[in-house]
Amino acid sequence: MNVVVDTAAGPRQHVVASLSLGKSFGALALLDDAPRSATVMCATEKVQVLSLHREHYNDCIRSFHKRDLEEKHLMIQQCELFTNIPSPDARLLANFTTL
Repeated sequence: MNVVVDTAAGPRQHVVASLSLGKSFGALALLDDAPRSATVMCATEKVQVLSLHREHYNDCIRSFHKRDLEEKHLMIQQCELFTNIPSPDARLLANFTTL
C-alpha cells in the first residue's frame, strides 16, 4: 500500500511511504480531530484492513490507565514504607508513581 499526499498544484500525488504487511496508518486520527493528512491507496485487490474507531481506542486507553493505577495502588499498599498512608492518599500517590 502506498501513502500519498495530494499536491497543492492539481491532481498530482506524491508517495510519502510504502506500507508492507502488518504496518499501520492513521494513528494520528485516533488522537485528534484534524483533517486527514494523507490518503492510503492499495495496489492490489486482496487486502485486509482492521479499523479501530476513536471511541473504542479511548475506551482501551481508559481501561489500561485504570488497571495501571490499580496495580500501582496495590504496590504502594504492600510497601512497608507506606503502611500508615490512608488508602485515598495511596491512590493519589499512585498517580505519580512509575513502575
